[in-house]
Amino acid sequence: YRLTFDLPEEPLPGRDYMFRLGVIDDESWVWVNDHFAGELTIKTNPVDHWSADRSYRIPAKALKRRGNVLTVLCNDLHLKGGILGKPVLQSPAVRPLYADLPRPVDDPYRYYRW
Repeated sequence: YRLTFDLPEEPLPGRDYMFRLGVIDDESWVWVNDHFAGELTIKTNPVDHWSADRSYRIPAKALKRRGNVLTVLCNDLHLKGGILGKPVLQSPAVRPLYADLPRPVDDPYRYYRW
């Protein structure tokens, strides 16, 4: 898979970014602008390689203002596979106050069973 993207207009200068790819079923290798970000395979994570969250730190010097390329190589080992999440680029210094996507386990009544 390949995706071209631009940085936000007001990036934090000199700060590394985080790429959050979510779950990729089964194995994956990730590059950003020909910079190898990392891999998660049956050899590197044999317990839950098919359901582990993928997050990679990308150095600020590896990114350009415009025309960045995210490349994800997926290898399906069993049944259906592929990218199950939505790629999100964020600065590690910025932590959102709210979840962008609701999760089934996000039950407000989980602590109060009345």
